[in-house]
Amino acid sequence: MTSGSQREFERPANRFFEIWSYGFALVAFVLIIPLSLWFAWSRHVSVVEVAYSVVETLFCFSSALVLVSLLRFQRSLRRLGLSGVEAKMLLSGSRPSDPDELLVWKWAWRFMYGIITGLACMMALPAISWLTGK
Repeated sequence: MTSGSQREFERPANRFFEIWSYGFALVAFVLIIPLSLWFAWSRHVSVVEVAYSVVETLFCFSSALVLVSLLRFQRSLRRLGLSGVEAKMLLSGSRPSDPDELLVWKWAWRFMYGIITGLACMMALPAISWLTGK
């Protein structure tokens, strides 16, 4: 693929991803996360259900962290004007010394921390249910 045709494809694809990600973040923050938190904390009978609700709340907050860090990462990359290959090289290297590149690098790590926390919560929720006999 030539450079010109690649740019013709990247521009609409980037715009589509930007609109989709902001729309998904809006729906998540307005509907999904508040409803999940309400359902988690609406019933408390035992200490086990409180533990389950705490893990579910942590899962919701990690989802929010993932969404915010993804949007900030995307915006920081766009502001720097890095291509996909340049961004890959930035993220695969060591900690950058340039403040703008460091911001992109930090948002990428915050995204990964949110993913790791979410995965840990996904493993903890069935474990708590199994241990309590639900």
